[in-house]
Amino acid sequence: MTFLTRQNGEMVDLFAQAIIAVGGVTLSLSQPFVWRSGISSPIYVDARRLISEPALRRQLKESAVQMIQKMHQAISEQEAIGIAAVATGGLPWGTLLADALDVPLIYVRSSKKTYGREQAIEGEIDPKRRYIIVEDVISTGGSAIKAATALHDAGGEVREVFALYTYELPQARAAFLRAGLTLRTLGTFHTLIETMLQEKMITSETHQALQDWHQILAEAP
Repeated sequence: MTFLTRQNGEMVDLFAQAIIAVGGVTLSLSQPFVWRSGISSPIYVDARRLISEPALRRQLKESAVQMIQKMHQAISEQEAIGIAAVATGGLPWGTLLADALDVPLIYVRSSKKTYGREQAIEGEIDPKRRYIIVEDVISTGGSAIKAATALHDAGGEVREVFALYTYELPQARAAFLRAGLTLRTLGTFHTLIETMLQEKMITSETHQALQDWHQILAEAP
């Protein structure tokens, strides 16, 4: 699901326009980036650049708030929610969303601290609340699902994940399905490369190469 805004009489993807504006998209077809999962990718989206731009940050936050409110229709006592941000990429956005929605915030580390109270989750978990995991970028979904599992094991209820952007990898879709989680995002891989093509940032040949890469992953066993 993408969030659209009107610009120059045309509907464009807000996330795509924002990430392009901050120089957050890098392509490398000849020497692909290697993700932590081991997947080689010709495109890298650095959503962390967005937190340094107040106007874009505000627009994305407002769009995200609208999406979350639509997900729940209304924030009510019958379905109280909380925000669980994934450290570190999801923490700025989780903080912004929790403040805008006026709901509690916790955050989940990738692993337990080796000092102090040795906690993986910071903040107070309310078992009566339904938490939304907040991440910045979804590739395979591993970090978000790991955070959701940790929160569930600690007594929190989790059914949904919100992220700014997803690469739309079939591996992630299958992983979220197995985990019983619903993923919602502002931006997607296909919308991003379509926007880049429309803006003449990439050629039709590069656009096709990116689609081919994605299709190969989709067909992988």
